[in-house]
Amino acid sequence: MKHEELMEIESQIDLKVFSDIPVTDQLRFGEYIKLIAKANDVFVSGGIAGLRESAYYNRDRTFNLMFFWLFEAGISKEVYYQLLRNYKHCLEDSDVYSAKLLLLGVGAMLIKIGIDTSSMVLYLSSLFGTEFAKKNYKRILETRDNIKLDEASEIIIKYKEYNLTYRDKKYDLLALLKISKDYDGETLRKLVYDIYADPELSTMFHLLDVSDKEISRTVFAKLIKGAPKNERFYLTAAMCLVERAPIVNMHYLLNSELGKLTNFGKPYSEVMAEIKNHEDKILAASN
Repeated sequence: MKHEELMEIESQIDLKVFSDIPVTDQLRFGEYIKLIAKANDVFVSGGIAGLRESAYYNRDRTFNLMFFWLFEAGISKEVYYQLLRNYKHCLEDSDVYSAKLLLLGVGAMLIKIGIDTSSMVLYLSSLFGTEFAKKNYKRILETRDNIKLDEASEIIIKYKEYNLTYRDKKYDLLALLKISKDYDGETLRKLVYDIYADPELSTMFHLLDVSDKEISRTVFAKLIKGAPKNERFYLTAAMCLVERAPIVNMHYLLNSELGKLTNFGKPYSEVMAEIKNHEDKILAASN
């Protein structure tokens, strides 16, 4: 079972970025493998409650985000992998940022599926190549109590800043999804095409709105590869509408398309209240 889950990780995420990391940077990633290993030690002994209370849970905000997605938000593995792919796309100008994101993302998933610490360290070390694993696996495992993430070694991913234009659009799209929960397909199409009438959303929704949802997903996966940022944003929104996805999934997915770090410390009641405001405006326009 664990072998199958490892194969799923490798089929869902392009891990080639690790082979592009310069040798001078690879040792910095060794410290993040230690962080993952220690988090796993705590998880094995104390579960998510123990991990949440440990120093490792909040040690790195990207790692913290992975734990939130997997243990707190209740999203599926499919959405988790899509989130990783989306953020990687936003970070593709930096192999180092992309590699850190994926290392922590894969590490958090290995913790969730129950890989033991020594096997985990070996697997994560092997991502950087045979030579790195041969030289560093044992050292990382045996020195994992001594994590050196200081100014010289820490990698701080630069996420995108607040964008008012996309923020308003995001809440419009979340409102459309919320409305779709209460109406049939024809009503949703009327809202998308005639009431809200955003040309880009209409185009993407039209492409994906077919009865066979497996075809929709296959076409979505093909279209999103290499698509520019704006198209990716609308493709993701359209796919969520077609699937009537959970609102929280769409929220995280749209943030990931923008490269924005989700503020999961914000009460979700505030998010829903803002969605309701946008919903009221859209419904008012339909009367």
